[in-house]
Amino acid sequence: IVTGLVSNGRLEAADGEKILGLFLNTLPLRLELSGGPWSDLVKQAFDVERECLSWRRYPLAELQKSGQPLFDTAFNF
Repeated sequence: IVTGLVSNGRLEAADGEKILGLFLNTLPLRLELSGGPWSDLVKQAFDVERECLSWRRYPLAELQKSGQPLFDTAFNF
């Protein structure tokens, strides 16, 4: 399944918290459901989310240039 994951893209520099603006981005998050135990799914979701962090500032609009929707739902927690 592919869903959207809202991430914080605020600058990680000195005084980055003082910069005004909305630094949110939505990343596609893909999980493969294997039919295994719930604990495996939770671990996989954690690992995939952690891997996505390096791309948290890549613009969603760039990913969507193909014109195809990437996901229908998004999570923000």
